[in-house]
Amino acid sequence: MTSFASLLRAPFCLLECRHCCAATIRVAPQPVIIGHVVIDKMKREVKVNGTAISLTPREYRLLDCLMNSLGRPVTKADILAAVWGDDFDGDPNIVEVYVGYLRRKLDRPGAQSLIATVRGVGYTLGTL
Repeated sequence: MTSFASLLRAPFCLLECRHCCAATIRVAPQPVIIGHVVIDKMKREVKVNGTAISLTPREYRLLDCLMNSLGRPVTKADILAAVWGDDFDGDPNIVEVYVGYLRRKLDRPGAQSLIATVRGVGYTLGTL
C-alpha cells in the first residue's frame, strides 16, 4: 500500500482518488445488530433500543473482544490478554466485574442476557 505522501508526489487524478475513496467506504464494517443492541465499530458507538450508551474504553474493548468471536465462547484468559494485556498481574476476577458492567448497560430488565456465561469455558456474545 502506498503512503499519502507518495500519492502527493505522483501525478494526481481526481477520478482515481474518487474510486479509491468509494472502495474504502464499500469495505467499511457494517454495524452489528444483536437483538436490541447495535454496535457500530466505525463510530465506536453502541445503541440500546436506539439510544446511544456510554461505555468506558475498557468496556468497549471487552465488547469488541466478544463481538470478534460472535457466537463462540471466549476464555477468561483470552479476554484478559485482549482487554488488559498480556502483562496483567491483577485479580483475574476483574473479567466478571466488567462483564457485569456490560450486562447492566446492554440488557433489558427481565430479558435473557446478551452475554452468556459458558460454564468452565468463558463468555459468549449472542447465542451458541
